[in-house]
Amino acid sequence: MTSPLFGEEPDDQPDDVLITNFHAHRAEFEQLREMSTEDATMTRVDDNWTNPSSLNPTRVAEYRRLFKVIGTPRGIIAHPNRDRIEFISTSHGWVVSGSSKGYLYLKERPIKLVDNLDGYGWHSEMHTFVIRHIEGNWYLFFERS
Repeated sequence: MTSPLFGEEPDDQPDDVLITNFHAHRAEFEQLREMSTEDATMTRVDDNWTNPSSLNPTRVAEYRRLFKVIGTPRGIIAHPNRDRIEFISTSHGWVVSGSSKGYLYLKERPIKLVDNLDGYGWHSEMHTFVIRHIEGNWYLFFERS
């Protein structure tokens, strides 16, 4: 499976759709979180690449299978001490200028939260990062850089 070309990514899903999906697949989100903790050297698994590239191919296939179940085709980013794990539903643009929306696991509650991410998008200010609480340590995020 290859990534869509620029401009072919699906639109960001509304918050309510993402939250309903989270509740329907909470067990799979937790499974992925636990997998990322077990795979201490893993920092990224996407639909067509991993970091490190030496991650066991069977394990990578399991990540990708679960991404399809939970609706995060752009994969996972796990920060080194696993205090922050991102599950990317949509991504637009390029590395130097783009946006993404998805799910976020945080060990510590952020200071600032918003009530809704649906008002944010490509038109948002550069360097925007907003978080909406779902439950427990789980959040939605929108980021534009």
